[in-house]
Amino acid sequence: MSTTFQCLATLARRILASQAAVLTQTTHDGEKVIAVFGIAKAERQRAITLANQVVRSGQSLVTAGTGETAFHVAMPLRDGTGAPVGGLVVLDNAPRQRPGEADLAALADLALIAGRLIETEAHAAHSARLECCNYLSERLLSAASNYQDVPTAISAITDAVIAATGAVTCQIHRLCPIGTNCV
Repeated sequence: MSTTFQCLATLARRILASQAAVLTQTTHDGEKVIAVFGIAKAERQRAITLANQVVRSGQSLVTAGTGETAFHVAMPLRDGTGAPVGGLVVLDNAPRQRPGEADLAALADLALIAGRLIETEAHAAHSARLECCNYLSERLLSAASNYQDVPTAISAITDAVIAATGAVTCQIHRLCPIGTNCV
């Protein structure tokens, strides 16, 4: 978990003086916890469920709680286009009054920051992958001129990539021309 996201979760919890806060990131498999403060593993599922609910609906959710009902505030995290990329959930096992508008606005600001950070990290990872692909493509072209056939060149590049990155598999074979017998 990123220290930055952990700090945002801590700030969210402090704003409402609540027991816990969780930040999630939307993945193909659902919500993944990227920061957590003050919540036991057994209770994380409740936070993940709330985050998933606000991501799907696109609307914030505030339950002040009465009697035995727990308190929670959940807000979607959005990227620059407004698409949901995760959720911010602040919760407490004790019932509490509804937070004031200033507190909700502060949480909305944290949700905005967290959403943009997720987007920034995704762009950085994508840029790094593109840079790696460009580098490997250049190496492939260079190696191809030093070998008699493309599969031998690809095999040499693949071995170098695996050795350098510790990767178990390498998808460089997708660069093979159609009709060649690549490794």
